[in-house]
Amino acid sequence: MGQFFTPLKVVEQMNRMFELKPGMDICDPACGVGKFLLEAVLPDIDNLFRYENGELKAAVNLFGFDKYSEDNSDRTIILAKANMLIYLSKIITENPSPSSTKKIAELFNKSFTLKKSNLGTLEELEENKYDLILTNPPYVVNGSGDIKAIANRTGYYKCNGLGLEALFLEWIIKSLKEGGTALIVIPDGILSNMANRKLREYILDRCCIEGIISLPINTFLEHPRKPIF
Repeated sequence: MGQFFTPLKVVEQMNRMFELKPGMDICDPACGVGKFLLEAVLPDIDNLFRYENGELKAAVNLFGFDKYSEDNSDRTIILAKANMLIYLSKIITENPSPSSTKKIAELFNKSFTLKKSNLGTLEELEENKYDLILTNPPYVVNGSGDIKAIANRTGYYKCNGLGLEALFLEWIIKSLKEGGTALIVIPDGILSNMANRKLREYILDRCCIEGIISLPINTFLEHPRKPIF
């Protein structure tokens, strides 16, 4: 499935590379169990999520999307919501009422969404929507050619790069607000394969690249398909 859950150490280092501000819309278009988004808010979580006059206030908006598959069903999105339950355990225990429980559940369901179409997240694209995108999108997988053919019919994707990662990169760039920031784990082929030349030109035309960091060899081999939970 081209699915690898990002080691927590990688997530933590990526989350040191941006400044989180109230009012931000933060997205992971391939969220898995939600660690990118949840670790992003963790350092200031007590201020970002709090109750005021009986109302649950969120100072940032989280948008985590994952695709339904026969392999995983909705398991990962359930784990993402369960992780959020753990991260917000303090505010939950301090506000033990049916009304509070309902508001927390609404927040979970708003923050993490399961896409049940063939394209998953890629089916819909709202341009200029997010201030910050953090993600490790799927890479080349069996059948990605068929998925790309369907995606191209949406009219959103023009770069025709290699694998699903090319579609996700185009989705990410178009989804960012002007001045927004994206931190993305990508395979090295994005930087060198001839099939990705048009995608690289598009990135250089639309974005300011602040840094490219090579991860150590075998960073992911010890964690294939293993949720960080």
